[in-house]
Amino acid sequence: MIEFCSVEDNFISDAAEWAVLRLAVRRPDETYEALRKMAAAHPSYRPAVASLMARMPARPDKLDFVVSLLDGIDALPKPDRPDLFISVADAILRIEGRRGKRLARSLFERYARLLPRGTESDLRDVEKLNEIVYAARREPDWTETEFTVYDYCDGFDDTEEEDEEEEEEDPDRFIPEPIKRSATPGRNDPCWCGSGKKYKKCHLSALS
Repeated sequence: MIEFCSVEDNFISDAAEWAVLRLAVRRPDETYEALRKMAAAHPSYRPAVASLMARMPARPDKLDFVVSLLDGIDALPKPDRPDLFISVADAILRIEGRRGKRLARSLFERYARLLPRGTESDLRDVEKLNEIVYAARREPDWTETEFTVYDYCDGFDDTEEEDEEEEEEDPDRFIPEPIKRSATPGRNDPCWCGSGKKYKKCHLSALS
């Protein structure tokens, strides 16, 4: 399932992330151990692991594990390094909030010589995204058993059917368009522009 979290098809990757996160609630130690082994054996999966860790249930070693994903970054092909670094920085910011900004910056200073130009700009974009959007993000409670994979992939929005029923009852009644909070595109989430591409492949790179 961790492998499927890295695929380009968002329907597959979203369902795989849901499954891993559900397992993390039911069998936390085994799930963390599987993530550690996958990150060690397959460095190319580390960005996906970082994204998962950002949303995992809290653990004392959670942040340390995320930071450790950068170990050996110099052995990765140069094109893969910025994706890993930004994924880790994004996870740190999502876990720690504003407190994580200093840590993310210190890590950038440590690894800057290994990263291409533009990485710092990407880091600034991720910092802004966290400050603007993540504070309003409604994350699912993974301990609630009523959530299904279909609910997760559909965005946990159960109000649409209720709105449709109200419209059928009184079609002449004016219903203002609801104000929706901005979606929160993670590195591997669908881009907000609706292109169907992952955010890292679309507007994140366009902002750099």
